[in-house]
This record gives sequence, C-alpha cells and structure tokens, in this order.
Amino acid sequence: MKKKYLLFFVFLLSTSVFSQSKEYSVSLFSGVFFPGSYLDYRNLKTGSNLGIEFQHYVKPISFFAEVNYNFFGFDLPDSPDYFESTSPSSIIEINIGPRYIFGNGRFQPFIDAGAGLISEMYGSYNATYNNFNYNTGIKQRTNFDIGLGIGSVINIKDNFDFIIKARIYSFIIGGEGGIGIQNYYGIYGGIKYNF
Repeated sequence: MKKKYLLFFVFLLSTSVFSQSKEYSVSLFSGVFFPGSYLDYRNLKTGSNLGIEFQHYVKPISFFAEVNYNFFGFDLPDSPDYFESTSPSSIIEINIGPRYIFGNGRFQPFIDAGAGLISEMYGSYNATYNNFNYNTGIKQRTNFDIGLGIGSVINIKDNFDFIIKARIYSFIIGGEGGIGIQNYYGIYGGIKYNF
C-alpha cells in the first residue's frame, strides 16, 4: 500500500516539476477573423472565431490538429437600395501540421504551417436595385487550404498555459470572379492544458 502512495507521489511531483516534458495539450481559444482578398461578390466583414486545438510534442517540434469556426457578416459592394442578410455566414476549418517551438522557458515563441479543409457557407440575403427585388440562397463550397502562423505560449501554472497566435489562410477557388487565391487572417488567444 505504501508503494502505491509513493509511486503516486513521485508521479505528481514529476508532472508538476517537469511540466515542459508533457507530451500532449488541448487548447480552447477565441479571436478575431479578418477577411482578405475575396473574389466573391460579397464584402465580408470582420468577425469572430471559436476553436479547439490538440498538440503532440516531440520538442522542439509539435504536431497540431485544429478545428476553427469563424462567423461573420457581409454586405454587397454595389450599394443596393435595400439589403437584408437572412442567414448567417461562416467558415469552418480543419487543419493539421507541424509547429516549431523556440526555447523552453516561460515564453515559448513558435512558427507553424498547416494544411486541411475549409467549408465556406455564405448566408442568403434579399436586396433591391432600382425597384427590382433580388433574393439569393445559401452558397456553400469546400476547398483545400494552407495556413502559416506565428505565436507564443506563456506559462501560467504547472499544467496551464496561455496561447496567442496569428495565422493567414489561403485557398484556390474558381467562381464568379474567376480563378484565384483567397486569403483570410485570424488572431486568436486562449488557454492550453498540458497532460
């Protein structure tokens, strides 16, 4: 019985003293979505983000998998007489990739690159131009994307860190505006739990 308590005590001591040796983490974060170069006929507005990320460490590299939900509004570029958005718009991203971590102290800056899928959903709307009513339904498409990011982890407590990151996402589309690259940006902050 005493051996079990001793082993349990050693385990607790090692996890709290050597927290940087933990192999996995889960992060919950939120942030701001910034539209970039969009070839669609809608003008996207700055929006919000919610996300979750899982990491596996093989220091100084980690491998991450993340799911982000970006939600935003839009308007039309040609100033209709009347405009009403009738459903929400969003971009859901699923990305995986490597992250290089600089240092092992309280502040740990990093760079990362990822690839994955994004699902865009542009909401429906009603508009009026010169007494002509125009209605459109929801528009959806799925694309492959790549993302590049920078950020930092700041140690708060043994198993908890604060994470802040900025990323750019790019994907190729073919649509009403032709074939090209669309970009969008995000700045995120959240809490990371190490285990």
